[in-house]
Amino acid sequence: MEGWRNYTRQFFRDRYGILIVILLIFLLGVAGGCLGANKMPVEKREQLSVYLDGRWNEFTEQPVDRVAMLEGSVIRNLEITAAIWFLGLTVIGIPFIAGLVAFRGFILGFTVGFLVEQMSWQGVILSLLGILPHNLIAVPTLIAAAALGVSFSMELVRGRISIGFGGMGRMVLGYTTTMLALTAVMAAAGLTEGILSPSLIRLLNTLMR
Repeated sequence: MEGWRNYTRQFFRDRYGILIVILLIFLLGVAGGCLGANKMPVEKREQLSVYLDGRWNEFTEQPVDRVAMLEGSVIRNLEITAAIWFLGLTVIGIPFIAGLVAFRGFILGFTVGFLVEQMSWQGVILSLLGILPHNLIAVPTLIAAAALGVSFSMELVRGRISIGFGGMGRMVLGYTTTMLALTAVMAAAGLTEGILSPSLIRLLNTLMR
C-alpha cells in the first residue's frame, strides 16, 4: 500500500505541468458546453427538451434494463482509456488526447448547463444526483490517464532514437500497467453510473411528485 502511495505521489510530481494543462483543457470544454447549452437556438432547445422529457418518462415510469445500462456505462469509460492508451503509443497522439478530454468536458458542461437552464433548481439537484457521483471518479481518472498518455507520447518523441528495444519494452510495459490500473478505476466509475445514478434519479423523481 505504501509503495502505491509513493508511486502515486511520484506520478503527480513528474507530470504536474501536464496535469494542469489537461485540467485547463477539460475546464475549457466544460465552459464551452455550458455556453453551447445557453446559446442553443430555440427550435433545437425545444426539440432536445421534448426528447429528454420522453427519455425521462421512459426511465422513471418503465422497468429499466439495468444490465444493459451497466454494460453501456462501463464500456463507454473503457473505450476512452483504451483510446488514450493507444494514442499515447503514437508520436502524433497528443492533440487527439487533448481533443478527447475537451470533448468529454464539453458533453459534461452541455448536459449540466441544459438541465439547469431547462429545470432550474430541479436541474441542479438532478445534476448532483445523476451526474456528479460517477464523475467524481471518472473526471480525475480521465485527467490522470490523459496526462499519462501525453507524457508517454512526449517521451517517445524525445527518446525514440536513443532508447533501445529493451528500454522501449520496459517503458511500454510500465505505461500499459499504469493505464490498466486507471482503466480499472474508470470501470468503477461506470459501475457507479450504472448502479447508483439510476437509483438516485428514481428517488428524485419520487420526491418531485
